[in-house]
Amino acid sequence: MEQHVLPRVPMRHWICSLPWGLRALLGYDRVLAALVVSAFAHELDRSLCKRAKPILDLPSVADAHTGAIAAVQRTVSALRLNVHFHVLALDGVYVRTIPMTLSSFILFQRLPMPKSPTSPAARYNASRKSSEHTAAPSTRQCKTTSRPSCVRMSPVLPPAMPLRHAE
Repeated sequence: MEQHVLPRVPMRHWICSLPWGLRALLGYDRVLAALVVSAFAHELDRSLCKRAKPILDLPSVADAHTGAIAAVQRTVSALRLNVHFHVLALDGVYVRTIPMTLSSFILFQRLPMPKSPTSPAARYNASRKSSEHTAAPSTRQCKTTSRPSCVRMSPVLPPAMPLRHAE
């Protein structure tokens, strides 16, 4: 597939992981899983086009064209049900060099790395200046190598704060 389908342009690997309750539901409902992966790919497409418009000085987001391939992974290495999605998306957009002429051709334009959204949870965690939110090296050794393992801390949220993406 790499040699015959995918263009020779930079690609970015995206992984959509969902809360455990939704993973179990999607494991038994193929139609719903297809709708979720479609919505995720559509949102990636919309994000790329929206970012491309000001960077490339395009008159409309419709002038930017993207592409992606999605795969549904149903299990993890332990064969436990864990539905999540892998998407290979172009790391940029295709645009016409001279709009609406016979001599125009399509050119790939790479976009800068996307910035992470500033959600209410991220703002809350950034405002707290406590050492309990930072990752610190562990005293344990990794079983496969002799390197020290790292403890990954999850962000602590106040109980009343909803986990929603704000635009």
